[in-house]
Amino acid sequence: MQGKKRSKIPVADIIFWLANIIILYLRTMSINAQGLMLNNDGYSVYYDTLLNCPRQVRWVIRRADLAPRASRQAMAFRSDPRCPRPRVSSSDYIRSGYQRGHMCPAGDRTYSQKAVKETFLLSNIAPQVPHLNMGAWRIAEETARTWARRYGRVNVGAAAIFLPEDTTFIGRHRVAVPHLFLKIIWVPDCIGLWKIWIFTNK
Repeated sequence: MQGKKRSKIPVADIIFWLANIIILYLRTMSINAQGLMLNNDGYSVYYDTLLNCPRQVRWVIRRADLAPRASRQAMAFRSDPRCPRPRVSSSDYIRSGYQRGHMCPAGDRTYSQKAVKETFLLSNIAPQVPHLNMGAWRIAEETARTWARRYGRVNVGAAAIFLPEDTTFIGRHRVAVPHLFLKIIWVPDCIGLWKIWIFTNK
């Protein structure tokens, strides 16, 4: 007699909620968030309008998404017109010591030029120290794409975390600098295939 086929959806939900539990734990004494949900072509952002920083971003990478049909060449960072004024501008990062770190990377959205372009909205960008942005954060991004090519689909979540200590602000529009970043990837069709990173931003 054949056994009952187990549903794979609850496993993905469990992993997602595990990530959210970690986020909530780290934010128990953090600065209160006040923001809005922004839905883009291929990813969604919970954007904190008090800190001018994306707090949580979610997206899915499918193998077909990584086909090189679009390029990030000549793309410019730009303010998100959906955010309240005064809006973050690219100039806020100049001489700040921080780089413009993609939460959802352009390399995950190469299936269309529109999708790549939307990753350069500043509502998807958080201040990151250079060695994180060009080092461990990039490795995590590449790992997610490697898994997507291997397994066909990967769910991804990223979060900027603020701790109960002094927060640094940069630029004329006072962009808050996260203390930590969290990233989680999981394969919904494979039980137990997931990975979580927590990075310090200093």
